[in-house]
Amino acid sequence: MCNSAIEGIRVDRGRSWCVSAHPSRCLREGPPGSSKTLEPIHSLLAPTRRRVDQQATRGTRSDPRATLNRGRLNGSQGVTPSLKVTVSGYKMYTAGSIIASYKMSLSVAGVRLKLRPYAKAKKWNKCFCIGSHKTGTTTMNALMNLLGYDCAPELEMAMSTSEQLQHGLYQELFEKIRQYDFFQDSPFSDGLTWVALDSAFPGSKFIYTYRDPESWFESLVRFQAKNIGKAVGEVSPKDIADFSFLRSGFLKTKTEYFWLARVDDRLQRVVHDWSLLYDKKHYIHLYIERRDQILKYFQRREQDLLVIDLTKEDSVKPIADFLELPCFVNFSIPAFNATDEADNNYCVNVLDSRLAEILLGK
Repeated sequence: MCNSAIEGIRVDRGRSWCVSAHPSRCLREGPPGSSKTLEPIHSLLAPTRRRVDQQATRGTRSDPRATLNRGRLNGSQGVTPSLKVTVSGYKMYTAGSIIASYKMSLSVAGVRLKLRPYAKAKKWNKCFCIGSHKTGTTTMNALMNLLGYDCAPELEMAMSTSEQLQHGLYQELFEKIRQYDFFQDSPFSDGLTWVALDSAFPGSKFIYTYRDPESWFESLVRFQAKNIGKAVGEVSPKDIADFSFLRSGFLKTKTEYFWLARVDDRLQRVVHDWSLLYDKKHYIHLYIERRDQILKYFQRREQDLLVIDLTKEDSVKPIADFLELPCFVNFSIPAFNATDEADNNYCVNVLDSRLAEILLGK
């Protein structure tokens, strides 16, 4: 039984924890007991994002708390190794007054190293995130990277295999999958790819990241318009065709295949109807249809599928339980790659005392 929840912490354990990875929150201080003022190590970095837990730097908590903060994302490996994690502790009197403090730093690689033995003890084969783009797939990649799993290089996978799959060629994709544990975005988020994956890699886990259809559509449209450099509503078929993402024609081909293809009843063949570009009703219909296909496919194998709306979750616990990780692996969920930077949240708070102690090396 797991009994290391925050509510069970006693003052006589003599410590509270704060782990901060936001560079502007990494502080330089004197030895325990000194009165030296804390100063930012990275004073020239951007200020803390609006949803960063402000209390984490005040030393007011007696609960184990960890904060994993902003770092740039690497599309091939999740969070960049340069992201720093600072562990803060406070020694206390029985009455709870602080008498000394200390800080130590861990890299994300260090956190991964602590959690990797649990990740590599997995009993399942592969884990595929099959949710559509703009449903939290980048956040999932960051979480899985932090948990110690080997995450496939997203852009490389998309560039080298997406168009092959449109021609029924899966060999290269399967060869690449054998090298990693976790996968997300194209081609895994596209069409019926998950059916082939389920057949080729039995015993695998599937995570379907879901989001309110209206919110998803608005985010997708804004995201693509931002990348193309146009205002929402001004993106034309020519803009799609001319946009060189990964390589020339990539976005055009993908848009035609997954969003604009319809069957002409008279011709009995597929045509690409560009009048459907960003047609809200059409896009949402396809989005919901794919969700229903996934749910029906796994209806007798619920243990193999996790459906999760990351915008409604407070912690990683449902994901950790689904992956059969130890019960103490629990922390809050950040938000990466939001279309609007203000909606990103690069803060992760550890919610279990045993996990805090493991990260601290206790």
